[in-house]
Amino acid sequence: MSEQLEPGLKVVCIDNSLKHPGQRDPGCNYPEIGVVYTIRDVITNPYNGIPLILLREIVNPPTRNGKEGAFDASRFRPIRNRSTDITIFKEIDESVFGKTKVRA
Repeated sequence: MSEQLEPGLKVVCIDNSLKHPGQRDPGCNYPEIGVVYTIRDVITNPYNGIPLILLREIVNPPTRNGKEGAFDASRFRPIRNRSTDITIFKEIDESVFGKTKVRA
């Protein structure tokens, strides 16, 4: 995820696979592929520097180290609201067909 991570950013889960079989804790909730979530907090894994995120929609109990488990940010992609600008298409239309249009 190359996007600047920050609380409030909407993301969609693109990978919820586990690196190690049996890694899933039955008492915890996990992201589902294709579901949109909101970043609650961003932390860095102290062992390898990988950015991890906590999600507003998923709050889990503390793990053995006393902290809530976070999710690898690379397993999410940001959601951006984009307004579609059709100005270029209008310009192409006018250059090809002229400003006066004939209705059929």
